[in-house]
Amino acid sequence: GYMLKTNGNKTELDNFINAFEALAYDTPGFEFVVRENLSKICYFLYLQFRNEISSGETGLNQDNIRIRKMIDYIHNNYSDNIVLSDIARSADIGERESLRCFQRTIQISPMQYLLKYRIMQGADFLLKNPSKSISEIAGLCGFDSPSNFSKMFKRFYNCSPREYKSLHTHGE
Repeated sequence: GYMLKTNGNKTELDNFINAFEALAYDTPGFEFVVRENLSKICYFLYLQFRNEISSGETGLNQDNIRIRKMIDYIHNNYSDNIVLSDIARSADIGERESLRCFQRTIQISPMQYLLKYRIMQGADFLLKNPSKSISEIAGLCGFDSPSNFSKMFKRFYNCSPREYKSLHTHGE
C-alpha cells in the first residue's frame, strides 16, 4: 500500500490533521483552512505520481501551466485594479479561454478567485496590522470602497471585519 511519506517532518499528516480540526471545530474561515490543507495534500500526491500522470495528457499540463501563471499574476497584483483581460493576458490566452481553464482546473472563475484571495489577504491584514483602519485595509486589498470590502468579507466569514478582528485578537 501507499504510505504518506514524512521526510522527518510530518507535513502531509499535519495538513490532514489541520484540515480535519478546522472542520471539526468550525473555526471562522475554516473552509479556507480545509481547502488550503487539502490542496497541499493533493499537490504532494501529484508530485509523488507525476510521472504516471504526465504520460500523454498534454491538455492537462497546459492547463496547469496556464492556471499557475494566472494565479501567480493574481497573487502579485491583487491590490491593483485588475480585470479579467489582465489575468488572461498573463498566460497569453483570451478571456474566454481563461474562464474555461479556471473552470476545468479549480471550478471557479478568475474573478471569483481574485475576490476570495483579496478577502483572505484582508483577513490576514486585519490580524497582522491591528492599528490599520478597515478602509486602509480595504484599499490595500484592492477594494474600491470599505463598504464593498465589508460586505464581501461578511459573505465569506459570516462576520464583519471588525468582529473578525476582535474574535481573533482578544488575547492581546
